[in-house]
Amino acid sequence: MRSNYFYVVFGIVLIAVDQLTKYAATHLGWPIFLNDQFAFSLPVPKFFMYSLYVLIEAGIIYYVARTYVRLNDRERVAWTMVLAGSISNIVERLINGRVKDFIPLLGGILNLADFFILGGVAILLFGNFYLKKS
Repeated sequence: MRSNYFYVVFGIVLIAVDQLTKYAATHLGWPIFLNDQFAFSLPVPKFFMYSLYVLIEAGIIYYVARTYVRLNDRERVAWTMVLAGSISNIVERLINGRVKDFIPLLGGILNLADFFILGGVAILLFGNFYLKKS
């Protein structure tokens, strides 16, 4: 098992990388989509959107805190990715009122924090699926 500090540092590094890439994309003149909507650009009223963010983030933190000692390294890395990505996007939205997206993919536009969240969820889903099949 890795030290708990590893996951804190890993999360901070992911947040920094996400914010640095958004800064670089802006200053390199890449096309930027300023997303002021909910996840996947779903049009949700602002109060409802922020309420969902609080509930989901609190739920994840509660779950991870309650199960932390039983999580393996793969699950801890995955949850760190989910939390870092969501925290990076939520803080950016709170400060700027929107999130910078700049990576076009399959008809949508994403940022690295979105990939961290999706990657963490994929690790949790497929990692557990793989382990059950083994």
